[in-house]
Formats: sequence, C-alpha cells, structure tokens
Amino acid sequence: MSDLKTRHLEELRFHVRSTSRFGVVHLVDLGERVPFGQCSCEFWQFSIGPKIKELKQQNLRRYCRHVRAAKDYLADRVIDQVIAERTKKGEGEQHGTT
Repeated sequence: MSDLKTRHLEELRFHVRSTSRFGVVHLVDLGERVPFGQCSCEFWQFSIGPKIKELKQQNLRRYCRHVRAAKDYLADRVIDQVIAERTKKGEGEQHGTT
C-alpha cells in the first residue's frame, strides 16, 4: 500500500498529498485519459500527459506516484469489499481466506 495520504472525493477522483512539498495536494482523476488516469502534478502535466496525448513513447512510464497511490487506494477498498462479502456469505474458507 502506498505511503502517500490519499482522500477519495467521488467516483474516480482523489486528492493525494505531495511527498516533496508540504501542504500541496494533487487532484487525481482515474476516469480521465483511460487507462492512464490524470494528475494535476507537474510531472504528469509536463512529462506524462503530453507523451500520452502524442503517443510518442510506447514504453512510457504511465503513472506518477499520485496516480499510483489513487489506484492502490481504490484497489485496497475493492479487495476489502470482496473479502467482506465473502465473509458475509460464509465463503471465506472456500477461497482460502479466514
């Protein structure tokens, strides 16, 4: 799980705190530029975004750390929900979870 502080805003939008600049929060929207997502950080705006738009690099580093943190946050919540549903239905032992 990411060590960045992530706050879920709505659907696929998140605020993720900067690790390099105190008090700076970046807006991440995983519903934009699918499947890459979009971030308000400078790295995404000036490096990743233009390359995605122009499709200049096939081996492009597609995510900034803020998009990765939002994706990790969302994945953790989905996993928690699936496990809770399995537990509620009594399926935990069938799938190797307790």
